[in-house]
Amino acid sequence: MFINRTTELKALEEEYKKDTATFTVIYGRRRVGKTALISEYIRHKNHIYLYATEGNIGEQLRGFTKQIKKFVSPQIAKYLKFESFTDAFEFLAEFEHSSKLVLVIDEYQNLCKLEQGFSSSLQRVWDLYLSHTNIHLILCGSVLSMMHSEVLAYNAPLYGRRTTNIHLKSLHFQYISSFLPTVSKEDLMNIYASFGTIPKYLAEYDSKQSFIKNIENRILDKNTYLYSEGNFLLKQELSDAGTYFAILESISKGNTKVGNIASNLSKPSTYLTPYLQKLLELDILIKEVPITETNPLKSKLGRYKIKDKFLNFWFYYV
Repeated sequence: MFINRTTELKALEEEYKKDTATFTVIYGRRRVGKTALISEYIRHKNHIYLYATEGNIGEQLRGFTKQIKKFVSPQIAKYLKFESFTDAFEFLAEFEHSSKLVLVIDEYQNLCKLEQGFSSSLQRVWDLYLSHTNIHLILCGSVLSMMHSEVLAYNAPLYGRRTTNIHLKSLHFQYISSFLPTVSKEDLMNIYASFGTIPKYLAEYDSKQSFIKNIENRILDKNTYLYSEGNFLLKQELSDAGTYFAILESISKGNTKVGNIASNLSKPSTYLTPYLQKLLELDILIKEVPITETNPLKSKLGRYKIKDKFLNFWFYYV
């Protein structure tokens, strides 16, 4: 079931229509639907799709080579072997395609972990070869901090190469009913405040059971993945997860002012500043200030809130 994401699909289709090489970066937190969006886009197109895992780089290259072999004759495929990803990319740049080829690397950050300087090598290949072809390159990642350092940030190796970038976020409230058409309006509000609007989390909800039973069986049961999801999300993004964990737990319990959070954690307010800034950058927190403030960035009346409803629920109850 594919719901919404019409704007993102339209942006990808516009890239596909261009006669030149195009380069899209798709990023967003885990479970938000990035792979589902890509699958919908490439469904009827010539494509090579690599889902990068944390296995060794040779294993990833063999999987990539297997995908490439589908586009060459059996005689060539039989002897096709690459020493590196650079060799494979250069081969694709020289290979003629009847229509635009979509080249997808999903969970791109895993390749960067496995091979230091992978993005620099890809930058060189893009500049010299791939940018002159009829290829739509898509790099997709779920670790926002790594996607920024490798692709999006000003000092990142691949900065300035992308022709589009898509930050995929949670769905709006109105789309919950598309996932759960038989649920009452009251329960839709309850689901919004607990499961949030991440597609994967909504897919876990069993509309044949009551809302309370779903909370017990899908979130509070220690054997379910949602029980440990908040902890996993933080550790994936942050090395010093303990301090961030304490800050988010404090905010979920109603301490939204810097002074209140600091007091709750027995820390000075200045100590929290870099941590709060990092959580804002990662799109985990949102800072709200009164509309009457003339200088919102320096306002001392700011309130910090956890942006995602599921994470807010998780830090409070789990």
